[in-house]
Amino acid sequence: MRLEADTLRGRIPRLEQGYSADAKFAVTRADGGRWVLRVFPCGDLERHRAEHGILRRLRDGGARVPEPVEVGTVEGWPACYSIVSFIEGTSAQLALAALPEAAQ
Repeated sequence: MRLEADTLRGRIPRLEQGYSADAKFAVTRADGGRWVLRVFPCGDLERHRAEHGILRRLRDGGARVPEPVEVGTVEGWPACYSIVSFIEGTSAQLALAALPEAAQ
């Protein structure tokens, strides 16, 4: 699959939560499934590839983490992207903030 820049502009809602500085977007596929699209500087591409490998190993071990879908570049964009499955529920950022400081 190759993403084309002009198919994404202005059509995908941005996600404001999360710890990373990456731009994050909620993508709903035609089949109703959801992805998280992260856009980041291409200098971070290898780190994101490594992160996808870690997610695969965690999933193989039974952990409830996003399924890594793809990491790559988009022709005509000065940035790279990562796609993982969207997991419904409370974000870790909000869940941690609700805990007492000693439990965090």
